Amino acid sequence: FLDQNQAPSPLAASLQRGVFVKMASHVKRDCNVTTFMIRNIPMELSLVDVHSELSNLFGNSDVFDFLHMPWDQKKGRNCGYAFVNLAHPSIAPICVAMLEKHRFGGATVPCEVRRAATQGVVANLTSFL
Repeated sequence: FLDQNQAPSPLAASLQRGVFVKMASHVKRDCNVTTFMIRNIPMELSLVDVHSELSNLFGNSDVFDFLHMPWDQKKGRNCGYAFVNLAHPSIAPICVAMLEKHRFGGATVPCEVRRAATQGVVANLTSFL
């Protein structure tokens, strides 16, 4: 996660210090879980907005390899939730802990994060495309 010319991201810094064990101890550890549903996303945000916020939150976009945000065509806005697949299950606890404290677009309500029913990038691509 670290670029030699950049300051470490919060995720990288936490992983280097081993803080993720304390910060995310409430997250159930399951070595195969990589896909999560994120709720409480403000409906005025676009997929690009959410992608940008996730990239900034995690330090870069290499942390996740899939992002899907259902879109209401009639209302011209998102449905208030998204699915993200993390690149590796070992980073799930810290990413979930960071997401649960995050407020997309300056929202008043923090995110809710739940394990998604469909797991993995291939399964999600098959399901959503």
